[in-house]
Amino acid sequence: MNKPYIDMERISIFLNAIKKIGIYGLIITGLVFSWQVTSAQEIPNAGFENWVDHGSYQDPAEWDTPNEELSFLNIAVVMKEESIVHSGNASAMLQTKDAEVEVIPGFATTGEFTMDPQSQEYSITGGIAFEKRPSSVQGYFQYVPENNDTCSVGGLLTKGSGNNKDTIGIASFFTTQTVNSWTRFKATFTYLSTEDPDTLNILAISSSATDPQPGSRLYIDDLELKYSTGINEPALAEHIHINPHSQPDRLDVEFDFHEKKRLTISIYDLRGKEITRLDLGYQHKGHQAVNLNGLSSQAYIIKINAGRQVLSKKIIL
Repeated sequence: MNKPYIDMERISIFLNAIKKIGIYGLIITGLVFSWQVTSAQEIPNAGFENWVDHGSYQDPAEWDTPNEELSFLNIAVVMKEESIVHSGNASAMLQTKDAEVEVIPGFATTGEFTMDPQSQEYSITGGIAFEKRPSSVQGYFQYVPENNDTCSVGGLLTKGSGNNKDTIGIASFFTTQTVNSWTRFKATFTYLSTEDPDTLNILAISSSATDPQPGSRLYIDDLELKYSTGINEPALAEHIHINPHSQPDRLDVEFDFHEKKRLTISIYDLRGKEITRLDLGYQHKGHQAVNLNGLSSQAYIIKINAGRQVLSKKIIL
């Protein structure tokens, strides 16, 4: 059986050309995404109270997992947990398991997880109809990693259909730490567009994208979307301009504020990992060169904080 993977070009339609970019901590390498939309405005079954019994396995209602595809091996990687719960009667336990020829992480999505029996390629179709701009995905988790493994929970906001689907925002939380009590996590959305989305997908995984470790367990419960009124990207975009630099391995960030603002500039990869950060202190007007030397040719996110305002844009090297 092939190992699930995520194709980042399809993800960013979870970015509009055929180039595979691994999303560390957000997703396993290689799932192909297409989309059909069902109606909702918040995370469905966010407390994992409702489960569907399929005989040899259970799936959380309104979520999908690899359990069906693994059922012929009598393996389930997402399970109903009734002893370790944050609230209510149940939570979801995602556990990485050795499926004979491959190690399969526990994986849950609000889309639909399927596998082609001939090619053994995995895919996710479906999603939640969604037109809001949340600031973050939050919830509670516990994590028991094996051999410094990594779990993650994240979200993807998109707009459009077919090959014209654009990424509006990405959120990702990941950790390698052992967490033996219910702890709140926060995956902050980085917005790549000022448009409103039409689709939301929430994903969680119990292991590293590149080296999943059998036995790693992720418990999740009580997920929710949070909103903030402190961000005004269109207004900030009027005062910040990102331009090419005279040197090809740099960007020029031009800013002109009405008053001094605390300014930071960060570059992230699409896994949500911070690559570089510049803390410029309080600034009013000027230019700042951002060094891109050493970065590989792929997509990144530049995030600029000016006081309480945030501007995020996708850049492709």
